Amino acid sequence: MNHSRVEALQAALSSSEADAWLFADFRKRDPIAWSLLGLKDVAPSRRWYYLVPKQGPAVKLVSRVEPTVLDQLPGETRFYGPWPEHQAAFAALFAGYKKVAVQWAENLPTLCVIDAATLDRLRGLGVVPVSSANLVAQFQGRLSEPEMESHRAAGVVVQRIKDEAFARVASELHAGRKITEQLVQQFIVDRFTAEGLLAVGHPPIVAVGAHAANPHYSPEHGPVTEIIAGQPLLIDLWARFDKPDAVVYDITWCGWVGDRATVDARYVELFNLTMKARDAALSCVKENLSAGKTVRGCDVDAACRSVLESAGLGQYFVHRTGHSITQMTHGDGVNMDGFETTDTRPILPRTCFSIEPGLYGVPGNNVGGTTYGMRTEINVLVDEAGQPGVFGAVQQRLLLADVVSGQVKLV
Repeated sequence: MNHSRVEALQAALSSSEADAWLFADFRKRDPIAWSLLGLKDVAPSRRWYYLVPKQGPAVKLVSRVEPTVLDQLPGETRFYGPWPEHQAAFAALFAGYKKVAVQWAENLPTLCVIDAATLDRLRGLGVVPVSSANLVAQFQGRLSEPEMESHRAAGVVVQRIKDEAFARVASELHAGRKITEQLVQQFIVDRFTAEGLLAVGHPPIVAVGAHAANPHYSPEHGPVTEIIAGQPLLIDLWARFDKPDAVVYDITWCGWVGDRATVDARYVELFNLTMKARDAALSCVKENLSAGKTVRGCDVDAACRSVLESAGLGQYFVHRTGHSITQMTHGDGVNMDGFETTDTRPILPRTCFSIEPGLYGVPGNNVGGTTYGMRTEINVLVDEAGQPGVFGAVQQRLLLADVVSGQVKLV
């Protein structure tokens, strides 16, 4: 890490209420610190601290057992040994500081990584811990132009594989061959591999019938489930190119398997409402950012959720509206969330996030009493000028995996 990185951290601090930013870690408990500071090729077994003030040089505090562990970082190095010296050296770090940013946020679990003992010691010194959430978003959630282009490039391939997956279902059933959720999932994974893509975290979701009522259903954890006519089908697939700094592309599309005569009108009605909620969230982002206004993650969630609540379906929308997207499917940037948490961070230029309303466990019209689940997901990419856009196709009508023709049509 060079001095320019410290200068970037200090530039971010200049508009913060915090006087300094504390990075404190033990056994890599704080992945954000390691990422922001660019620490590599070290495996410390003792606590270390790195304090970046608004102005002036950074200060390192490390154990005498591991005196060189932060040598790759600029700044003065201080040491501790026995516990009394440790406590005194820790206290000396904060002389003259009233508020210090730390990796902590009441409503953002990905930011809650600083240990309680360190927080207690700060408070015991009269220092007020301030959440680093807004600071982290400026670094962890923002993308370079090559990173944004990697997202777009992945989108071209992911969209094509999504089309191929639905087409595979239609053609196999038309030919009278058995096809299962697991086979479609493996088909997508194989296509990702062939195209140089990597599904980050776990394989894609392929959910037929009532399985789609589980937002995080995954075929590999359950019995082999055959896809048959007369059921809805949800496919959620995400991937990035298998190379450093590539950014994920993440979408969900829904369809009906069978022919037009088997389509449940209630399912179509519900899915249309879900798309309406998605579009309301996107309009909230576009209208506010285009007007130069601040829009927070919780504001987008409210715009989306209100559509489904007004239709009496709020109880079936059981997750946040969207999540930050970076090299990770769920990044550390702003989430579109006023439900699971309240993300009051503003949407920033050069960031990416999903909008993905869903309904889960809604009763259908079918005789068997199956409950339905559905989701529609798009990715919003905000450019350098702060203008949002969606790269790739956006689902506007339910797909039909038509077993009569063996083709994919629109309902």
